Amino acid sequence: MKKKISDIKIREQAEIENINKNSKKKIKQIINIQLENFCKDLISIIDNLKNIQNNKNQIDTKNQNMIQGIPLILKSLLNITEKFGLKTTSKEGKLFNSVFHTAISNENLKNTNECRITEIIQDGYVLKEKVIRKAVVKISQNTRNNNTN
Repeated sequence: MKKKISDIKIREQAEIENINKNSKKKIKQIINIQLENFCKDLISIIDNLKNIQNNKNQIDTKNQNMIQGIPLILKSLLNITEKFGLKTTSKEGKLFNSVFHTAISNENLKNTNECRITEIIQDGYVLKEKVIRKAVVKISQNTRNNNTN
């Protein structure tokens, strides 16, 4: 009888530990999903700030003083998001990788052996090794590779 009671207590304790582990795992998953959704929202703000920065010459001269602060705001925002694990996935000159990039056009260059990024149309982002958004890029490709059959 004492052994049965002891076995029941051990099983109950194991069940409580399993519930705790599963609860912690589910809480972590929920936090990661919320962080991912938050970062997706931030990406649209980052895109807007980059667009303003890239098109600052087309903005009225009376708004130029306000526009001059955009690079600082953008840099601060990118530093904060990087602390949470959000990073850009593309740089010009890097190798094209279909996991992180979507190519919209490709230029034929004679001096290139691999597909390399020549222009970034839209930045891509990774959050803790999960692709949140692929970068949209233009790539270069060796013309010798295109003519082989």
